[in-house]
Amino acid sequence: VRFLVREERLEPANTALVGDRKHDMLAARENGLIAIGVAYGFGTEAELASAGAWTVARSPTAVLSLFERARLEQGPAAAS
Repeated sequence: VRFLVREERLEPANTALVGDRKHDMLAARENGLIAIGVAYGFGTEAELASAGAWTVARSPTAVLSLFERARLEQGPAAAS
């Protein structure tokens, strides 16, 4: 994760890692990323929450909604 953030010059505070296990959430947090857990994978909501998930989505549609809401909050410049 650290390599990808550095190589792609991502802004950690504006980058999300979506995962289904505690290791994913820990990797996100250790690298300053937004940790989004998904409850439709292998991990449980409790596992993801205790590992520091910012939120836990219960479906792929819920994940898309999070990203869409974030894009809308950034305004028209985010769409270009």
